[in-house]
Amino acid sequence: MKKTLLFSLLGLLLCVGSAYAQPAKGKYYRFLNQKYNKVMKENWSSQDVTCNTVDDDDYTQVWMYTSTGALQNVYTGRYIQDQSGTSATFKTGDAPQSVSFTKMSDGHYYLQTNGHGLHCDAAQNVVRWDDQGNEGNHWTVKEVALTADEVKAIREEFTYLSGLRENGALYTEKLSAFFTNELCTELKAEYASMSDADLRAAMAAAELPTSLQDIAVKIKNNWWNDTENSAYADKNQYAKEFRIASYKPYSDANNWRDKLNTYAPSFMGNPTGIYATNKDVIHVFVGSDIPEGATLYLSPVRNHGRIGSRWEGTELKKGYNAVIATNDSLTYFVNYVVNTIPTNGVNAHTKTIAKVSDFPELDIHIEGGECIGYYQKPAENSAEEDAKFQYLSQNAKNNMYFVVKGETSLFYFKKQTFTSVWPKTIWNSINWFDRVHFWEFGLIGILDDVANGKLENGTEFSKSAHPFNITGGDAFYPTYCNNPTMAIEGAGDTNPHATTFYTSYPGTWGVESSFNAERANFDTWCTGHEHGHQIQAPYNLESCTESSVNLPSQLVTYMTGFRLGRGWSFGQHYNTYVGKGVPFGLRDISITMRMYWNLFLYYHVAGKKKDFYPTFVKSLREDPMDFSADSWINGKNHHRATKTWLHLYKKACEAAKEDLTEYFRLWGFFEPCNKLMFGDYTNYYVSLTQKEIDAAIAEVKAKGYPENLQIMFVEDRQLMRERTDIWAHTATGNKKYRPDNGGSWRTQATFHEWFGDVGDVLTYIDGSANTSEYTYIQSGNKITLKGKGGVGFIVYDEAGNNKYMSNYLEFEIPADLASQKFVIKAINADGSSTVVTDAADSATDAEKLAILQTAIEASKEFTKLEDKTAMRVGFYSTESLATLKAYVADANEAISAANVGVYLSLANSINAEMLRLQTDNEMIQLNQYTLYNIQCVRRANDGSTRYLQPSGNGLQTTTGTTAASTRWAFVHDGVDGSNNYYIQNRSNNKMMGILYNSDGKIENCKMVEADREQACTFNVKAMGNGIFCLRPNDATNLNMHNQGYVTVWGDADEGSQWYINGYDTFEELTDDDMNQLITMTEDLVNDVCVYEELQTKYPLQCTDAEAANYISTNQADETKPSNQIDKAIDGVTSTYFISKRNSSLNEAHHLMVDLGGDKKSKSLQFYIFGNSLQNYATEINVYASSNKKSWSKVTTVSLPKVSSTSDVIKPSTAYRYWRFDVVKTAGKIADNATYPWFTVKEFELYEYEVVITKKAPFDAVENINNTVITNCKTRIGDLEKQMQAAWRTPLADFVAWNSLNTAYNTLYKRAAEVDPTVGVENLEADAEGNADASIYDLSGRKLNNAGNKGVYIINGKKVIK
Repeated sequence: MKKTLLFSLLGLLLCVGSAYAQPAKGKYYRFLNQKYNKVMKENWSSQDVTCNTVDDDDYTQVWMYTSTGALQNVYTGRYIQDQSGTSATFKTGDAPQSVSFTKMSDGHYYLQTNGHGLHCDAAQNVVRWDDQGNEGNHWTVKEVALTADEVKAIREEFTYLSGLRENGALYTEKLSAFFTNELCTELKAEYASMSDADLRAAMAAAELPTSLQDIAVKIKNNWWNDTENSAYADKNQYAKEFRIASYKPYSDANNWRDKLNTYAPSFMGNPTGIYATNKDVIHVFVGSDIPEGATLYLSPVRNHGRIGSRWEGTELKKGYNAVIATNDSLTYFVNYVVNTIPTNGVNAHTKTIAKVSDFPELDIHIEGGECIGYYQKPAENSAEEDAKFQYLSQNAKNNMYFVVKGETSLFYFKKQTFTSVWPKTIWNSINWFDRVHFWEFGLIGILDDVANGKLENGTEFSKSAHPFNITGGDAFYPTYCNNPTMAIEGAGDTNPHATTFYTSYPGTWGVESSFNAERANFDTWCTGHEHGHQIQAPYNLESCTESSVNLPSQLVTYMTGFRLGRGWSFGQHYNTYVGKGVPFGLRDISITMRMYWNLFLYYHVAGKKKDFYPTFVKSLREDPMDFSADSWINGKNHHRATKTWLHLYKKACEAAKEDLTEYFRLWGFFEPCNKLMFGDYTNYYVSLTQKEIDAAIAEVKAKGYPENLQIMFVEDRQLMRERTDIWAHTATGNKKYRPDNGGSWRTQATFHEWFGDVGDVLTYIDGSANTSEYTYIQSGNKITLKGKGGVGFIVYDEAGNNKYMSNYLEFEIPADLASQKFVIKAINADGSSTVVTDAADSATDAEKLAILQTAIEASKEFTKLEDKTAMRVGFYSTESLATLKAYVADANEAISAANVGVYLSLANSINAEMLRLQTDNEMIQLNQYTLYNIQCVRRANDGSTRYLQPSGNGLQTTTGTTAASTRWAFVHDGVDGSNNYYIQNRSNNKMMGILYNSDGKIENCKMVEADREQACTFNVKAMGNGIFCLRPNDATNLNMHNQGYVTVWGDADEGSQWYINGYDTFEELTDDDMNQLITMTEDLVNDVCVYEELQTKYPLQCTDAEAANYISTNQADETKPSNQIDKAIDGVTSTYFISKRNSSLNEAHHLMVDLGGDKKSKSLQFYIFGNSLQNYATEINVYASSNKKSWSKVTTVSLPKVSSTSDVIKPSTAYRYWRFDVVKTAGKIADNATYPWFTVKEFELYEYEVVITKKAPFDAVENINNTVITNCKTRIGDLEKQMQAAWRTPLADFVAWNSLNTAYNTLYKRAAEVDPTVGVENLEADAEGNADASIYDLSGRKLNNAGNKGVYIINGKKVIK
């Protein structure tokens, strides 16, 4: 039973006085950190100053402010010492050290020792950080009422506990008189025969403390479970097994991490099963000397923590040791670490100096705390073992962590997780985790059994139903390195993750999903993935942290024997990336992981070179890739790919003893790049030249290795496979076979459809793919093969260049290749190849008919896409299909007449025409001057066809197509050959952008302003049959759910498929066209009226809040008297206003103007001039109010320069109060905070007024009103603004031009009723005769000629015909 030493205090601990009281010398205080709401305390074991949750019974949290100005811990009597190292933890010591208190404006205190600030960091350590403005440096001072007697009692407890720790050697000597061994597990005969009282008396006479007397009586009476007679007894029926135990030596996890370049090894291989709470005394008796070259510590772990070094905790020596718990909820581990390699300067080349077996196990006896125990997996399971596991796990404490120890692995999960997930047995699950450790360490070539050849053939030693087929590497584990792998249970709202010493899984659900081997379909991938992070470093490349890690995931999935693996197919990868110039690291992680896995399939599963991976990874450990910077770009590492991915290519070839050049070419290792950004958890710029690529290839070629082409096609998901998992014997029917990685059972036909017809690794193994025999039929660019054997097909051009590859019996080659001579070769599993012959060369009459019929069938892929409107993208116009349809008609006629002689020629004609349609790009393409409806292929639940449209700042679908909001323009990104477009809406000129979640991943799409910084490009990916996927940043798919709402989705299902249907076209406009219309409109307005724009400056003042034109701010900085608001309106640009930096006010910094009294305005303009040497406004949100309480947002004003004038601000209502919120800033001291500070040299506010005086004869026309005239002027301004925009799109140009054109026509038609010649500069009898004339009607439509009488615009002049 747990025994806690307590001293009763005479008084109650109370908090008194103000939280912001100035500390007084001689009084006691707690210091509460403002940022983390934790109090400062001393860890009296390590003497670190830390922070923790307030605990009224913990006096390490209470400090006396001494007469010398020092802070003395009430519990230990030690003082906070100075800390000179930035970010280093403060310590306590015996010498007083002065601490100063500076009161901050928010009432908190800034504490310093010798000018060094005390700061609580995120790890809850009190460290040096000298920043008064940081909340982590702000402390609330709370007085604590304690009497001198209470402090004395508190200090006596510390003295007693310290005495136990410090008198270990003395107590060891005294105990030797009573016990037969240093373990203190057996009393000498004369004491064993004593009564309990006499034994206590004898030990008291030897000045041994009561706690050791209690232990001796417990040993004498064998009271391990008798809690009624011994306070040191446990309820646990297995208590003696844990109290007295032998502990194994373990290697140094940190040193082996450096040598193996893996961070999987853990220090927690020796659980004790002993738990403790704060101030529990743990009595530890070590039975023998600590061997030379070894260290021994008792290490505490709290909740889901871990042990970080061999020196963590309390050092143990032979004999008696007292360990005092310094926190609640502690679990203890024996940290017995031995030197099998040197302790310093360890790297991959460091030699071993000893075996783990050279060191003995140590016998240790532990008393105190509470014995909960742990469960050790036996070699074989039994009902008795299951019962023991059930007892121990159920006996564990609620919400505390319990240990299950395997052969090479640990589970460290909460008690309730074990009891809910594994109520009966844990053996299968911990045994599987042992195998995961075994498989992954075998893969990287550090297992004894792998290096010694025990796994090269068969399954006897593989611990799996699958042959591992692996050998080579180093015999390190467990001979020299034997640390276990550990999985812990993290918080339920976290993600699975890997870090040094352990992998973590979120809550009970995450543990169950990843480790519950009691069900066949548990998620083996996640565990393989997280453990894979711990071993991937030697072979990981730029942008591949979440890709290369899935080599182990694939391995674990394969070896477990239930599911098939993951990843794109060969065809998906080839058609998406090959020949597109995309380097390996920038390809989708759903395929790049297959590069690593296919090497394993070929060399290990197929058995082609069973030492490949151990040799490969060892070579990368000993001669690693070099990611060090050759230079720096924008603060980020820039290096050459010669040191990384070309280095890996060469190492792979050396390990394989084969030329894998074409394999790595397929995977994008030979793509030149110049300062290209690669990023995941670390960002790099990488460069690579063609010269460097050629040199690396030449280096490999010079070695004379045989070329390997067959490895490019290896797959493991084409043929159905029987399950080999531990539950396979219970399966029936198709459940005997492996499901896909999602857990669904599929047919053989489906696997072929998804992953290809040839190349399954089983055909490499059984030899059926070592030969091949095929013929082909060509229909346009479609190739159909007939035959057997081989693993894949390569199509070469006439010059022998590899132009296309496939693992299907039917595939389409590039149209330009199909139009010339080419050769198809079947690649065989043994490295040989066979030429595929043209079936037409020796065709019988029946075969000629089949060839023609195949061509006719292929033509349907074109004719089914006929579009009579010639507006649907991805379709063909009727005109372009006319020739093909005629050939097909001739062919059908010939078949009806059995005219065999023309079959092949007609087939060739059809094929040639299909190729022409492709090579001449006859398919209807996206046009920047067309408006489109975007129609989802999926129908909504109500059966309706849906079209994309904006909805506020988001997207939705609708059933109609007539609204302007359903029309979209596609704006090309300007990159040659790119299929990337910005998508702009006709109704509001806004574009589609991206909404990110908190993890930085795309959550949805939204509508944003037409700005390159806000909008994103969409890869318009052709899916065939006139269907497209719209991929924001080419990262996911725009998708319509079957309920009709819009989201994003990774899969290209029907909801992610869209038709792009042309609705209308608009004309391409030049600047001349726009300027011409502006001039015409200005002329028209000048003919009709005198138009005047007047500005009246408001006399702003800041001295009288009750008077008119009062300007104020919410963020005045009282510490800067020379930079107040008056400096913004003094007419002098050498002075300036500055708003308050580091303000605690959680709102935008603003300027506010009260126009005063009854004065209101609905037409304002402002001028602002900031200080570029400080921080000036670049974007302002303008708000207005009539009562200064409820505010309406009027507009957002972008300020392109440090000195800028806004456009005229015209709300629909007149307002008295105006507020100018600064939301974005720039400058030399730019502030990117949510509410940035800013400066103003000058701020001016103007009333804007328009005066219109109509001229005769138009002054008598009522419908020529100010609104019509003003609209013309407004639209002129809009068009001029569009012409000056930083980014102009065809649609935005047209919308601005069309708005002005409409305004012009409205005014012109009304004015022309009075004077038909208004605005006409030339009168001509005839507008014909100039063949090059540019002729428009007054609606802006371009005409071929001026056919009828009327007014036209010809070459920019109005002309009457």
